[in-house]
Amino acid sequence: NNMLRKVLYWTSKDQILKQEEEQAVSSLRLILIDLIMFTIV
Repeated sequence: NNMLRKVLYWTSKDQILKQEEEQAVSSLRLILIDLIMFTIV
């Protein structure tokens, strides 16, 4: 039971980290797009 709880904890933590990574990547992409548009204009 305790082992299962640990596994669930780590998997949920991993999912949260992945979500945060995706958000960071998308925001970085937006910044890059802004920079590209700015340099073109």
